Amino acid sequence: MDATLQTQFERIEGALNTLVDSIATYNPSPQAALDLVAADNELSNGLDQLSHHQANHTRILSLRAEVDALEAQLKASVGTLADLRRELLETPATTFTEDSRPVPFTELLQYAKNISRYTVPPTYREPVPKALSREEEEVDKVKDDADASVVPANGLGTPATATAGAPAIVDGVADDKPGVDDEPPKEVTPEQAEWLSKMKKQGHQWSPWPDDNKIRRGNLMSIQVLRDQGKDPWTVSTQEEATGLMDKQDEEQRGQVPQQEIVQDHRSTEPRPSPPEKSAPTEGNRHFWIATRSDSGDDAVEATIRRIVDDPASLRVSIYSVYRGVEAPVWHRGQPSIHSPEALSRDKRRQWSEQTTIGRHTMAFSQSNIESQFCAEVNTALRAHDGTKLRSILVVEPPFNTTYQQLIESLKKRYSKDATSSEEALESILRIGVPETHESEDSKGYPVVAWSAMVSFLAGWMAFIRDVNLENILETYERLADLQQKANSALQHPTKGLIVLPTVISYAKVFSRVAIGLDKRPELIQHLITRDVSEDGKRESLPEKAANILRSAFITCLNDRTADPSGIVNGTPDRKKVGIYKMANICLKILFQCEKLDNCEMIFNNIQNSSPPLRFYPASERVTYLYYLGRFQFACTNFYEAQLCLQKAYDDCKKEYLGQRRLILIYLIAANMLQGRFPSQAIYSRPEARGLRERFEPLAISIRKGDLENFRRITNLDLSHEHASWFSRYKMFYQLANYCEIYVWRSVFRKVFLLTGKQGETDRSAPTIDLNAVLGAFQYFERRLLMTPSMAQADAGPGRRHISFILSDFTPPASAGYIDPDFEGVEGIDPYVEKTDYLEIESICGSLIMQGFLNGFISHKTKRFAITGARRAGGALKAGFPNIWQVIKNRNSEDVPGWRKHELSSGGNVVRLASARPAGS
Repeated sequence: MDATLQTQFERIEGALNTLVDSIATYNPSPQAALDLVAADNELSNGLDQLSHHQANHTRILSLRAEVDALEAQLKASVGTLADLRRELLETPATTFTEDSRPVPFTELLQYAKNISRYTVPPTYREPVPKALSREEEEVDKVKDDADASVVPANGLGTPATATAGAPAIVDGVADDKPGVDDEPPKEVTPEQAEWLSKMKKQGHQWSPWPDDNKIRRGNLMSIQVLRDQGKDPWTVSTQEEATGLMDKQDEEQRGQVPQQEIVQDHRSTEPRPSPPEKSAPTEGNRHFWIATRSDSGDDAVEATIRRIVDDPASLRVSIYSVYRGVEAPVWHRGQPSIHSPEALSRDKRRQWSEQTTIGRHTMAFSQSNIESQFCAEVNTALRAHDGTKLRSILVVEPPFNTTYQQLIESLKKRYSKDATSSEEALESILRIGVPETHESEDSKGYPVVAWSAMVSFLAGWMAFIRDVNLENILETYERLADLQQKANSALQHPTKGLIVLPTVISYAKVFSRVAIGLDKRPELIQHLITRDVSEDGKRESLPEKAANILRSAFITCLNDRTADPSGIVNGTPDRKKVGIYKMANICLKILFQCEKLDNCEMIFNNIQNSSPPLRFYPASERVTYLYYLGRFQFACTNFYEAQLCLQKAYDDCKKEYLGQRRLILIYLIAANMLQGRFPSQAIYSRPEARGLRERFEPLAISIRKGDLENFRRITNLDLSHEHASWFSRYKMFYQLANYCEIYVWRSVFRKVFLLTGKQGETDRSAPTIDLNAVLGAFQYFERRLLMTPSMAQADAGPGRRHISFILSDFTPPASAGYIDPDFEGVEGIDPYVEKTDYLEIESICGSLIMQGFLNGFISHKTKRFAITGARRAGGALKAGFPNIWQVIKNRNSEDVPGWRKHELSSGGNVVRLASARPAGS
C-alpha cells in the first residue's frame, strides 16, 4: 500500500510540475491539466482505500482480542465442567432393589403440577394452641384423642399406626424411650418442639405420607368398588350413593378379612361425617366420593391415576394427598375443610367459583349429544393427527347437512350470540370435551404445551356457523377474517399445529374468494377503504388486508423450526413446510386480482431465503407459483426471467388442463416476443392456442418487416385497434408497445442497409449505412401514419401514387399535437407535433448499439453507421445485426429471484482470521 501511494504522489507531483512549466512558458497545456485532475482523483481513491484498510486492520485487532477473551472463557468453562464431572462421578448413586418400580421423572413432575392447585404446601403446620387451664385441658384432651390423626393436608393428618411401646420417629431419629420426653434438637423451634412432643405423648409416629389404612379409605378404592358393581363412576351423582356401595362391599368382605388387617382406628366404626347442608353437592357442582384400598387391582388403580393425572379438574376432586389415591373433600368437627368456599381467601374463592362454573358447563355438555359428538369427533381427529378428517369436520361452506343443522340449532338455543359469556362457555366445554388440547407428552416423553389457541379456534368456528349470514357478504367476510386469524394462531403450535394446516388452507381458499368478490363491489367496502389510511397516506384495500391475514399462515409454514433444517425428508417437504406454496399461491391470487403487485415481492423474497426447493412440491403448486412469479417478473420488465418461469410452468402443466395452459401460453408468447422470439406455426396449431394467431401474428409481421406504420397503428394509445383492448385486459399492451418498437427500429435499419447500404470499397473499409436514408424511411412511415388506413393502403409509394394524392393535405391535425394544459387556449401557441429528425435517428442508432442489437459505430463526420467485424463474422448482416434472442440470453443468468432451486444449507460459512495480516503489510 505504501508503494502504491508513493507512486500516486509522484504522479501528481509530475503532473503539477508539467502544468506549471507549461504555464511558465506561456503555452498552457490542457492535457497537463487533465493529467493533474486524473492524478488527483487517483490519489483520492488511494487515500480512501488506505482509510478502508486501516479500518479493517483495527477491526481485525478487535476481533483478535475478542477471540482471546472467548478462548479464555471457553477454557474456564471447560475447567468448570471437568470439576463438575469429577464431583458427579464421586457422588454415590442410589441402588434400587429388584422389586422397585421406576417412575419417569416427567410423569412425577406432571402429576405434581396437576395437584398443586388442590393441596397446601408441605411445610404447613397447625398453629400451636394457647395455654389452657387444667379444666380446659381435660375437656380438650378428649377432643384431641378423637382428632389426633386428622390434620389438614400433605400427610400431616396421617392416622397413627404405631402401637404403644413402638419407637416414634421424629425427623428421622428413632427414640427407644417413648415414655420419656427428650429435649428437642437445638434447630427445632419451641413451637415445633411442643407440636412434636404432643404427638409423642399420644403415641403416634409422624411420616409425610398416608399409611395403608388411610389409603384403604381413599378415593380410588371407591372407583374400583363401582367398577366391580358394573357401574360407571362418571354416572354416580351423589356422595351417599358412592359411600353406600363401598360400605355394602365392606360388610360383604368383613368376614373374609383377617383380624390383623382390620384397621385399629377409633373412627373405623363411626359413620362417615356428612357435609353441612349449605355445602351439599348440587346439580352444577357435584363432588365424587372415591376411595381405594391397597389390595385393589393394580390395572384399575393405575388407569384411574393416569386419568386423574391427565385432567384432575375433570373429576372436580379436591386433592389432599398423593400415595396411590386421591381424597375428596372432607369435613372436620362438622366444619367445612380448608378447600370449601367458606374457608377460602378472596383469590382462592374466585378460583373455586371458576371450577364450579366449569362443572356446570360440564353437566350441560354431558346432557347435549350433538355437542358431545362434535367434541368426540374433533378429539379423535386430533389424537390420530388426521388433518384431513379435521378439515372435513370443520366445514364453513354451506349447504350444511342435517347433523350440522342440529348443531347450529343447539348452539342458538344454549349459547346465543346475544349472551355475553357464550364464547367463554363454549371454550369451557371444548377444554373438557377435547382433552387433546391439554398439556401432554409426545412419543419421546417430551412435554407438549397446552393448545389453548385450538380451543379458541373451535369456539370461533361454532360461533361462525351459528351466526353466519350469507346474504350479508361484508359481515361474512369479517367473520371469516376473525376465524382465519384464530386458525392461524392454532397453526402456530410447535407440535400439533400441523394437524390444522389442511383446515387453514381450506379456509384460506374460501376467504380469498370472498375478498376478491368484495373487491369487485366497491360500494360495499367504501367505508372500510376510506378509514384505513397508512402513515404515508396510502389506503390499504380490502384484498390487501385479506392477503396480510393469510400471509401470517404462510410465514408460520415457512419458519417451522420443528421441521428438518433442509425442509425435506425422504424427498417430500417436512411438517408445515408442505403448506408454503399453497398459502403463497392463495396470497398471490388475491394480490394479482386487486393489482397490488408491490406486495408480492416480500413473498418471493421470503421463499428465496427460507423455502425448500420448488421441485419437491406437487406439480399443481409448482405450476401455479411459477405462473405468478412469471407474471410478476413480466410486470417488472424482467422478460428473460419471466420467460424461464412461464416456460417451466407450461411444460409442467398437464395437457388436459386447457384453460390453465392457455393462460400461461398467452404470457409466454408475449415474453418471448419481447425478446425477439416469435411463435411458430406449431405453437399456433395447439388446442390451447386457438385464436392467438389473429392477435400476435400482426405484431410479429410488423417487427420482422420493420413496418413502423402498422406497428404504431396496433399499439396506438387510444386503443382503437381491434386487438388493443385484448392486450390491455391481459396487462401486456404497454410492454409490447414500448419494448417491441425497438426491434422495429432495428428492422428498419436492416432493410435500409439491404436497399442502400455500401459493402465497402476496399478490403479494409467497413460496410456502412447512410443515416439520412434511415431518416427518410422513418419520415415515410410517419407520413403514412397520418393517413387513414384506407388511404395508406391505396398509396403505392413515391412515383406510383395516384394523381389524387397531389391534392391531398397530409399536414398533421391539431389533435395529433400536444399542448401543455397551462397554455391551452393561449393565442399563438401551436400544438407540438413530434417529427423525427437526424438527431433522433442518431440517438436511436446509439441506443441500438448500446443494447447490442447493432454492432458498429457512428461516424459523425460522414453521418453514416459503420459495421465492424464483417469479415470475421462471414458477412455484414451477421456482423452488424446479431440475433436479438442470443444477445439477451448471453447477458442474463438462469437464476430467477423467488425461484428456489437449491437446497438450504445447514450452516453458515466460517472465515478464519488467524493468518490475516494488517492492511498495507
